[in-house]
Formats: sequence, C-alpha cells, structure tokens
Amino acid sequence: VKDIPAPKSYKEAVAFEFADYWNQAIVTEIQNLESHDVWEFVYKKDLPKGTRLVDSKWAFRVKRNKEGEVDKMKGRLCARGFKEIWGIHYVETHAPVTCLVSWRTCMAFAAAQGRKIAVLDIKSAYLMADLKEDIYMSVPEGVKAPAPGMCVKLRRSIYGLKQAGRSWNERLHNTMTQLGFRRSKADPCLYLDDTDSELITINIHVDDCCLTYDSESKFRRFKEKLKKEFNLSESDDSNVFLGMVIERLEPEKYGDRGPVYIHQAPYVEEILHRFKHQDCKTASTPSEAGVKLSKEQMPTTEEGKAEMAKVPYKQLVGALLYLCSCTRPDVAFAIGSCARYGSNPGPVHWRALKHILRYLSGTRRMGIVYGKKFAEGIPHNCIHGYVDGDWGGDVDTRRSTTGYIFM
Repeated sequence: VKDIPAPKSYKEAVAFEFADYWNQAIVTEIQNLESHDVWEFVYKKDLPKGTRLVDSKWAFRVKRNKEGEVDKMKGRLCARGFKEIWGIHYVETHAPVTCLVSWRTCMAFAAAQGRKIAVLDIKSAYLMADLKEDIYMSVPEGVKAPAPGMCVKLRRSIYGLKQAGRSWNERLHNTMTQLGFRRSKADPCLYLDDTDSELITINIHVDDCCLTYDSESKFRRFKEKLKKEFNLSESDDSNVFLGMVIERLEPEKYGDRGPVYIHQAPYVEEILHRFKHQDCKTASTPSEAGVKLSKEQMPTTEEGKAEMAKVPYKQLVGALLYLCSCTRPDVAFAIGSCARYGSNPGPVHWRALKHILRYLSGTRRMGIVYGKKFAEGIPHNCIHGYVDGDWGGDVDTRRSTTGYIFM
C-alpha cells in the first residue's frame, strides 16, 4: 500500500480509515515514553506559583522504503515548545547537524577507497537526554492520569521542546568522545576514529547516522558499544540516509565496495504525487527553451494575486530546493530562478515550476555517482571543474550569471 495519508491530529487518527494501525502506533509511543521514564505525575496545586504548563500534540508520519512502499506508521508525542519562556524554561537552543557537503565528501571518499557504508538510526534519541530545567506539561491525549487535577513533570528532553535538540547533542557528543571518536573541525557532526589505520567516519543528523569504514570487525565492535548506550532502530532500509538512497554499482564485480550511487527517487515520486504530476508528460530539460522569467510577469491586480494565492508555489519551491541541495544539482539553476518570485508569483512562473516537475518525472532515478571511471577520451585527474556564464542574462537587472561545478 502506498497511498496512506498521515492524520493531522489525535482525534483524526483514532477515527481514521487506518485507525487500528494508528492506535497501535500511539500505544507503542506511550509505552516508549514510559519505558524511558520521561515524566512523573504531580498535582497542579503543588506547583510553584505562576507555573506555566506546556501542552502537547501528536504528530503522525508514514515512513516509506526505497520502493515507496509503507515501512512504518509512526506516532510521536511532541511538546508545543513555542509556549516556553526564555530564561525560565530554556536559555540555549542551538544544536548542530552534519552538513551535506561533508557527507557527500565521505561518500566520494568511500567510493574512491573501496570503503563500506552503513546507515544506523538511534531510536527515541531525545528521550535519552536528561532535562536540566523544571518543565511541567498537561496530561497528553491518550494518557490517563492516576487522579484528577494532575499534570506531568518532564524528566527527559521530549520532542518539541526548544532545548531538546541541544540536550540530545550534548549527550551524543559525550558518548562519541568516550568511544574514542574526535569531532571534525570542519563539521561539528562529523566524527572520526583515526586512532589506528582502520578509519571510521560517522556523519550524524540528529539521530540518523551514516558511517564509512574499512574493517568489518572494528565496525561491529563499535556498533555493539553503541547499542549499550542507545537503542538502534531496525528497518527494512539500511541504505537510506535523510531520504537519500545509497546504492553500490556493479556488485557482481566489486561486491559492497564498488562505485557509490546516491539518488532520491522515492522523494521525487512523493513530490510528483503531492503536486499531482505523477502521470504528467515528461520534459527533456529543467527549463523551457526561450522562456525568461522577470518581475514584469508578476500579477499587478488584486484578482490576479488572489488567483495565484490558491497555488502551492512556495511549498513546491521548498520541496525542490531540498532535492537540488542533496543529489540533483542539474535542477538548481531552474529552481533558483523560480524561487526569486515566491513573494508574488505569476502564471508564467508557476508554469516554469511545473516544467521542472515534468523534467523530474522523466529523470526520477537520476543522481550522483562516485568512483566510476570517466568516459573514454576524458583524462583522469583528481579534480574536474566546469564553468559557464551568460552576458546580461537577467531581464530585471541586466546582471550576468556564472555557474560552476567541481568534481
């Protein structure tokens, strides 16, 4: 089954078409919270005077595998952290995540050196970080209090709290350093174990981890140590990182140490379904030939602006920007051109954006390949650069545009 929409609230989930599955997801999440000793029940009358309660909301998600089929149906209880008050409930909130540039560098390095790749997911990561502040929350939907007039005092850093990410990152960093890893100076969420010749690298995005390694035995030892600290989630997909599928090419020749191919075919499929272009006619280029976007194409009348307000222009731009920043640089220029007019798009801009969808429909599995030999006639160098530019191509400002890519 592919077309299972996620409910937007607790009431909708328990009265939904797939209510049995969502109820099971809710029960699983509550049991998970209780097993991590996330809260304790207290009477509201015993709270300090002027205490402000934070309430909560259920978030539901359908997780899919690389074929786009349902892998998990998850429910997550999130605190509504926007009700927290700075200086009382929290102070610092910053928490880093790995950058895509360093992750792609590790993938390229793994392909060039024949290193293995593994993806791990830390289950209920935030719930393993202690909460330093005193935060009280209303009893969540689906949870029964022992007596009337009670609320919960949070012991753990539940999802949704403003300081939750920082608390988890501090716990994770302490654990990684104890396991012998050092933090990269270029990326605060790239950790390396280079104490011997058997290097292990690990990129971490909140609770998703992508590792490269040479030694299978060293990797297994590290994984066993990590299991003692955190719960590692098991999934049908062991090669999907942040929605990007990692595949090894020519396995019959190289096994699991061949060229690395990264793509986002399931994400492209999801975008096409979301914006009703799954069966559209394909296009051969990201931009339509001869079409130049400008401010003059923006609507000037209130009727025109009201008509374009019904179009999900910004939503589509945001979805495509993530795609091009990960594995599809071929659509970066076209998306960037459309993104300039997000404040007041016109019909021409919307058609240009839909043209990108038509192009993606015909190139769903296009991605980046590392470690494969160059075509015949192209000399092999450590790095290749391609540069091109126009002359006064911007219709509005008459500025020139330069594009470059180094590989």
